[in-house]
Amino acid sequence: GKRESKTVDVPRHADLPFVRDLFSSVLYKDRFRDETRCSPTLRIDRTTNDLSIFLESDSRTDLDNAEQSLLQIFQADESIKSHLRNAYIVNQPVAPPADMSMSYGQWGPNSVREEMNVTNEQAGVVIGKGGENIRKLQADHRIKIQIHREPDGGTQRTVHFEGPREKIDAAKEDIKKLLAEVDQKQRDREARGIAPWEGYRPRGCSASLMIRNNHVGIVIGRKGESIRSVEERYQCKVIIQRDSEVTGDEREVEVRAMTQESANDARDYIQYLIESTLAASGEHYSFADRNGTALESRSRTGPPASWRGGPSPGPQAMYPP
Repeated sequence: GKRESKTVDVPRHADLPFVRDLFSSVLYKDRFRDETRCSPTLRIDRTTNDLSIFLESDSRTDLDNAEQSLLQIFQADESIKSHLRNAYIVNQPVAPPADMSMSYGQWGPNSVREEMNVTNEQAGVVIGKGGENIRKLQADHRIKIQIHREPDGGTQRTVHFEGPREKIDAAKEDIKKLLAEVDQKQRDREARGIAPWEGYRPRGCSASLMIRNNHVGIVIGRKGESIRSVEERYQCKVIIQRDSEVTGDEREVEVRAMTQESANDARDYIQYLIESTLAASGEHYSFADRNGTALESRSRTGPPASWRGGPSPGPQAMYPP
């Protein structure tokens, strides 16, 4: 389908050098793309030096949510900016190693470019928390490594390498070892009956819930806190139907878990979270599963007895992640 787009101007009172550097960082743009499902492109008006962020997505809703995320970045306080600088700007290699001659191009006379395909889940492992793994790989091997999302939004991503061939080969071996270690840890977890890494979808047991399209933000929660809490508590995977698959004003939320009890309880808690949030503004909605079977209101019965320490339901959950 046709891609949606929007241009968000960076206000002049914002920290323009910080915004420019942040959205010049490949690592941060990857993170922003993963969290908002929108591709950001920094644009600079050479006449006025004004900045803007051009956003592209398959969903108008995702664009609106991404715009809100940008406004938060423009208004970020010094502590947040300091954290982002350390994670995505200051520690990210952007200059060639000192012992490589610039006369032969950025990465020296023996520089080559190579690619390596990985899954979305593996890309997350290579990048690491806050980009720490990919920064270490670049620093250890003194080469440039970037990970791009495929344009069709598929399940594969491409790792791009630039530098001397022997250093690229060594970096690839380190990546293979890293992925093998993570895979073995997940096999060990499965053997103990624990749900594997993020992206894994347990088979066999599932429960469904039909929600209105404007309830998605409640399910996800601020910065993904609500959906992560449910997945961690019930060792399940929560799958929200994509915008491109939705034809009406409702969409399906499917929960897949190791046991039917876990799937049902996770589904019931999601329903309770939405109902509690709506109740705060005097709204009500009747829920059903994918087959149209009505579900008992959780506002009367409360959250599942198995829930402990979940996100507190309330109006704050209405904010996009």
